[in-house]
Amino acid sequence: MDRKKLDSRQEVNRIPINWHFTKKIGESLDMVIFRRKVYLNFIMGLIVNSDEYWMDFAIKEAEKALDAGEIPVGAIIVHADKIIGKGHNQRECLKDPTAHAEMLAITSAATFLDSWQLEDCTLYVTLEPCPMCAGAILNARIPRVVFGAYDDAAGMCGSVENLCDQNLLNHRAMVKGGVKAEICRALLNSFFNKIRMADN
Repeated sequence: MDRKKLDSRQEVNRIPINWHFTKKIGESLDMVIFRRKVYLNFIMGLIVNSDEYWMDFAIKEAEKALDAGEIPVGAIIVHADKIIGKGHNQRECLKDPTAHAEMLAITSAATFLDSWQLEDCTLYVTLEPCPMCAGAILNARIPRVVFGAYDDAAGMCGSVENLCDQNLLNHRAMVKGGVKAEICRALLNSFFNKIRMADN
């Protein structure tokens, strides 16, 4: 293949390739580009499929809550490597005691899928779910939950109790906690520190 033609490709500009070496071993430049694309896609796949990657989006939702003067909790729901539902705490804004981040994300995801059963989904939330949200997770048939900060006062995914793993219930959810917990906890501390300063 004409090297001038190959040099005009964007891939060549982005990926350094030793032309003489590949020519010597008899491998075409197209094949080198292909192999490197496969490698890069593999690396990106590892990043995209990591819990830390998705938790960043939940943290962004929590920041929206903080900006609105709400307790900073954010949640997203992922299905087939795509965010299909998201929400942040809006109890004060909506004057609704059920407007937790998880509840809003579940409603959003159910609307997207046109189904109340959120099978093959993962819920990411910055704070360990409370009893209400843990119940909603089970009712929505969500199989996996990943949360950031632990909630020693009301956490129902392991801290106080684990409602997601009860033999008496007809559905269980796998739980992973502590993902980017320091960042999630810092957001909560920032909110409550402001409240304390305002009271003083």
